[in-house]
Amino acid sequence: MSTAETLVDSRPQPGKMYRWLVLIFVSLAMLGNYYFYDALSPIADLLSKQLGFTDANIGLLQGIYSFPNIFTVVIGGIIIDRIGVRRSTLIFGVLCFVGAIINVLTGKLWLMALGRLIFGMGAESLIVAVSTVIAVWFKGRELSFAFGLNLTFARIGSFLALNSPTWAKAAYVNWRYPFLIGVGFCSLCVVGSVIYFLMDAYAEKHYELGQAGQTDKIVFKDLFQFGASYWYIVALCIVFYSGIFPFQTFAVKFFMDAHGTTREFGGFLSSARCS
Repeated sequence: MSTAETLVDSRPQPGKMYRWLVLIFVSLAMLGNYYFYDALSPIADLLSKQLGFTDANIGLLQGIYSFPNIFTVVIGGIIIDRIGVRRSTLIFGVLCFVGAIINVLTGKLWLMALGRLIFGMGAESLIVAVSTVIAVWFKGRELSFAFGLNLTFARIGSFLALNSPTWAKAAYVNWRYPFLIGVGFCSLCVVGSVIYFLMDAYAEKHYELGQAGQTDKIVFKDLFQFGASYWYIVALCIVFYSGIFPFQTFAVKFFMDAHGTTREFGGFLSSARCS
């Protein structure tokens, strides 16, 4: 065994506090990610009244987020494997923030759609990257708890966004102000990623870190070898997401128009799935 290998083997494991701090900061990035995604729903009626957007236009703004991820999530996974999770997390976090800024610059539909598109390209790949971070930094019984805590932070982001008409009521006089709050939250995607980048770089030099699982070679023809039960599960996921996300987009507007609720109570009802 070489001297370099001996030095690596003699490195201590990172302390528990250090690992949980890593989790908190990447989870904050997830909170900002989820907040901005759900920031659209409480202002759907404002987009209609102030910008003249139709429901189809609003649906486009939400749907275009998902369109690139039919392809880019797989590409994002390959990027993570090629350049490493540290740099990938930072790149995807920056993409989220840039997309959020573009979204709020103007009331022109095409530019807002471009912002949502760029945000979507970063957001879903950021989720993949953060999952990889957790797999590297946690193991055993801690792993499931770490994943659960990370998802809790993400849902807190959704909960805060949908209830923002209550705690940021003054902002809902103009469609741009709630989005600006969303941009502020989305900055956590960059802040959390940068702090993780620095902590991981430090740990690489001073601690012995775990390794993510080895990547298998992608063989697309293997798709045709999956059993029927797998495809039933895939179909179930498609049906679930095709139902919940369109409703979530218009939920607050629906509660206001169909049931006469206030924006605050409509946002609270919509956020019940997150609590």
